[in-house]
Amino acid sequence: MAKSVTSNCLNMIKKFEGCKTKAYQDSVGVWTIGYGTTNADKDLTGLTVKAGVTITKAQALEFLEKTIPKKYLPRVLKYDDKYHFNQNQLDALVSFAYNIGSIDGLTAKGTRSIKEIKAKIPAYCNADGVKLTGLVRRRKAEQKLFAKKLYRKIKREKGGTIREEASKTSNKVATIKSGKKVRVLREKKGSDGKMWLKVKKGNYKGWMKKAVTKAC
Repeated sequence: MAKSVTSNCLNMIKKFEGCKTKAYQDSVGVWTIGYGTTNADKDLTGLTVKAGVTITKAQALEFLEKTIPKKYLPRVLKYDDKYHFNQNQLDALVSFAYNIGSIDGLTAKGTRSIKEIKAKIPAYCNADGVKLTGLVRRRKAEQKLFAKKLYRKIKREKGGTIREEASKTSNKVATIKSGKKVRVLREKKGSDGKMWLKVKKGNYKGWMKKAVTKAC
């Protein structure tokens, strides 16, 4: 299944962008409407944002839900082969990209580690060289979500098998009972072409098929 954002991302963007149904100029003079929609999104929204333009709240949400998967999510996922972002990291970075434009600078074009990316998030709080309180709060919230531990629950009746490598032929480390939670460290495509999760449960650590788990 292709990666997508969750309500954590959408709600964060909606909270910090706010919804304005009448066009206005932002802190650096860019004409904006809805949840931060600008003329940079015109190819997707079909709207020219300028003085006097108004939209409904439903249109504002439509623009947000249209631009995220088509424009901002791809700008994050182009680095996923390197980082294998978990869902919390993905949601935080798409919110960041929606505000900044991309994560190219944040990741130094894929040369920084996950730890370094987390540490750098708060640095992006200026507009035209001026530190903005709203951006300080937003970066703090994105950093917190990025760092939040991710858990998934075992949904398979027979439990979920942890293996040494992301392969069904790899040595078995442990079997976690149905209904139990495992902490997700990262994910990647295994030798079988399916998505596998690197998980930790107690003293056990290894790889488990994503398909035997569900969000919790």
